Amino acid sequence: MKIYGDAGSGNCYKIKLLCGLLDIPHEWVAVDIMAGGTDTGAFLRMNPNGKIPVAEFDDGRYLAESNAIVNYLARGSALLPDDPWRLAKVQE
Repeated sequence: MKIYGDAGSGNCYKIKLLCGLLDIPHEWVAVDIMAGGTDTGAFLRMNPNGKIPVAEFDDGRYLAESNAIVNYLARGSALLPDDPWRLAKVQE
């Protein structure tokens, strides 16, 4: 899996932190948003919204938005409960 993001972004950091906590192997791909890194054709094909972070999975799928990525990666771990109320509180 590749994570496209900017190390200075809190939304990108929480994905990097989660990967570290859960020992999820990934490659970090730095995107310089100040230099227009999210405005390129290649990036916009991954995320038409032109925002970081973006996760690229080994099967070629892309997932954008930090909360969506975190929830996807944390499934099945102690960090994302199965109980509906507790899950809602995490997402709150």
